[in-house]
Amino acid sequence: NPDYKATLELGDDAARANMGGDWRMPTQADFKELLNNTDHAWVKNFNNSNVNGYTFTSRKNTNNYIFIPASEYNEDISTYMTPISYHIWSSSVNTTASKYAWALDFNPDYITAEHDFYRRDGMAVRGVL
Repeated sequence: NPDYKATLELGDDAARANMGGDWRMPTQADFKELLNNTDHAWVKNFNNSNVNGYTFTSRKNTNNYIFIPASEYNEDISTYMTPISYHIWSSSVNTTASKYAWALDFNPDYITAEHDFYRRDGMAVRGVL
């Protein structure tokens, strides 16, 4: 049943539940701000960790960056770890179709905050303050 909420309540926020304190899942607006204010690049073997993903480097201070690793996701009963697409959940629900929520969607060739996915799917969460 739709609840007509645009953002998850903190009681339903996976980052808050697992990390505590003031941690929360980013909103779709947070992801858009990240994309608009950083230079981002696909990185293979980040810091010799054998982990691929994206670095996001601040345009204001190039010493500041974050790394978001590629991670597997679950859809129905299947688990995927492919170069096709990786996802990080936002706390933003699609208000026109509440069974979907927005996510950061990426692969080595593109990145966007404009895709939504079934809320029942299992995807990575990255906490923000």
